[in-house]
This record gives sequence, structure tokens and C-alpha cells, in this order.
Amino acid sequence: MISTRFCHECGAGAEVKRIDRNYILQEVKAVLLNFEKGFFYTAKELAVRPGNLVNSFLSGDRRKLYKPISFVVISSIMYSLLSHFLGHQIVSPKKDDNVSVIFVWITENYAYSNLIEILFLAITLNWFFKKQGYNYYENIIALCYFTGFSMLIGIVFVIFDSIFKTPLVDVIFPLIAIAYSIYALAHFYKQHSFLTYLKLFVAYVSGFLLFAVSAVLLGKVLEAFKISL
Repeated sequence: MISTRFCHECGAGAEVKRIDRNYILQEVKAVLLNFEKGFFYTAKELAVRPGNLVNSFLSGDRRKLYKPISFVVISSIMYSLLSHFLGHQIVSPKKDDNVSVIFVWITENYAYSNLIEILFLAITLNWFFKKQGYNYYENIIALCYFTGFSMLIGIVFVIFDSIFKTPLVDVIFPLIAIAYSIYALAHFYKQHSFLTYLKLFVAYVSGFLLFAVSAVLLGKVLEAFKISL
């Protein structure tokens, strides 16, 4: 008789342990360790070497790095949850029409709206920096990482706001987030001239405007077809 720990037909374990407390603890430990090693390492590298990190990812060195889409989604969720629990309120327009409803949704669902916004920013970056040799999807990867880190910067401002109750936070944070993204993109493209920073600023503003105009058009089209959100 041949004894084996695995089924010779399907390859599953011949002896299956029952799910218990130790199994759950091991799963939680594995998730936390992976999060700690990958997420925080990625955040640290984005703080000091943002361009190198993205170029390393694109060249195939991805072992230590958190995946870009997961990084921006988790960072955005962390920002939104902390904002909610600390009572940080973002002034949103009244839900009078479809356009207002769309913009309220954007401000209340950063995990999703950031991903959509990135698609538009990548378009304008591709327009302005096509000669750099990066395609549309590689720009998306860079923006996922840089936007995700910007949301982590936002967490610091939310904590600051909860302590000092200053209205300036809502003004300062977006400016610093844009400044960081422009700085990181300059390092990503390995271009540091004044013209590069100016082009990045124009590309970023153009991307935001394209995103906003698309949101307005979506609301108006839905209203034209008498569809209310």
C-alpha cells in the first residue's frame, strides 16, 4: 500500500485540517506581514525615490512593491475612513441635479473616483510627454502610485485638522498633493528643467479639467434622457 499526504487523483491534501482559531490567526498574520512589508516599503520609497520606484516596477523588479491599483485604492479607503471617524467634513454641493450628484459622489468615494480621474490624467500626460517613451498604461501605473501616496499625505492633514480645526487644510492639502505628484512625475520622466515642471502643471490641470468636463457632460446627457441619479 502506498501512503501519501495528497490525493492521487486531484492533488488535494488527503488529511484536511478543520478550520480553527489557529488557522484564522495565521491568515491574519500573513495578511498583516504582507501589508507591512509591501505597503509600507512602497510608501517609504515613494517618499524618497518616487521615480526610481515606478521605473523599477516597469522594468520588472516588483518583488517588494505593493501593486499600484491596490495601493491607490487602499490609500484612498484609509483616507476616507479616517476622515469619517475624525469628523473631517468636505463641503459638497447640494444634490439639486445630476451634475451635483456626480460631484458629491466623487468627493465621497475617493477609492473609485481617484481611479477614474487617473484615466483622464494619463491621457493629458501622454499628450504632453509622448516623447519620453512611456505609453498610456505605464502613465497609469505611475499615477496610481503617486496618487496613492498623495492620499497618505492627506491623512496627515486630516489628523492636523482634527486637532487644530483649521479650514486651511482643505486648501493646503490639494496644493501639496499636486506639488508632490508633479515632483514625482519629473523624477519618473527624469526631466528636471523649469519647462518640464511647467508642462507637468499644465498637463495636471488639463487632466483635472477633462475629468470635470466629462462629469458635467455625463450629468447633462442623463438629464437630456430624463434619467435622474
